[in-house]
Amino acid sequence: MNKPIIISKWIKRGFIPIALAATLVLGGCSSKKSGNASTEASRSSFRPDTATVETAEVQPHDFNENIQSTGTLVAKHHAQLRSLVAGKVMAVNVDIGDYVKKGAVLAQIRQVDYKLALEQASANMSRAKAQYDNAKQDYDRIQNLY
Repeated sequence: MNKPIIISKWIKRGFIPIALAATLVLGGCSSKKSGNASTEASRSSFRPDTATVETAEVQPHDFNENIQSTGTLVAKHHAQLRSLVAGKVMAVNVDIGDYVKKGAVLAQIRQVDYKLALEQASANMSRAKAQYDNAKQDYDRIQNLY
């Protein structure tokens, strides 16, 4: 009955793992010298696939904490900007990285061409309306004569 209690105390105190480690270390050490000369020669000579290592003393040295690197940034969200009409851009009201709100004017397109086109379309509509009025009068007059 007392033996399991003693063993559990040894396990708690770490005696058994230490004893196992000591047994393995001491068992690996051997004072027997082998009489084989080829074994001694192979231990003292370098293998062809090994490299010579040089050691150096560690010296304190200041270093730059800034790191410069090259990379690519990708935005989480993107938006496609398009104008409703084609034209020459006269002014850009924002710069890269500026915060904008919905409905803000980002760029202005040259309006002269569109104003001239609107005036031309208005003139054409007025002329077409006048031609319609003349054709309607002719139709009404011919209807009365018939």
